[in-house]
Amino acid sequence: MKKSGLLWVLFILLAFLPGCGDAPAPARREPERGGAPARQPVNGEVLFRLPGLDGREVTVRGPTALFFFTSWCAYCKQVMPDVKRLADQAHRQGWRVYGINVSESADKAQWFVQNYQTNFPVLLDQSGRVADQFGLVGFPTFILLDQNGRTIYDGHTIPQNF
Repeated sequence: MKKSGLLWVLFILLAFLPGCGDAPAPARREPERGGAPARQPVNGEVLFRLPGLDGREVTVRGPTALFFFTSWCAYCKQVMPDVKRLADQAHRQGWRVYGINVSESADKAQWFVQNYQTNFPVLLDQSGRVADQFGLVGFPTFILLDQNGRTIYDGHTIPQNF
């Protein structure tokens, strides 16, 4: 195959991979690495713990809105004004809101927070363990968890009618 033909094939494959890009990819609920989906927690159970940017561990329980992102994701940056509006609305309704930076250094997460002036705490999922727990396949991913910790929304676009 000619070099230019190989480049076109590579371009087409990359254009349709899920993840960061112009069009959000559909969400998946089962873990990416196989196995059964995470079990449903019981009322008041700890969903997970992650360190914040200050290094202190944060315990996450429902009701919670989660915004999974990376500093390199163009779509994550594009939706930040909407994410901040969602965070304001969620806070007023008694929800906790967390940004979760996945598989990056604290410095990159801090850069994102400073440049986009987040109005919610950002947690560090440097190992990707929590992202795997929720079966993430692309960024951004928005997950809403009710007071019992059950997933009521999982998608790559801002939840409507919050």
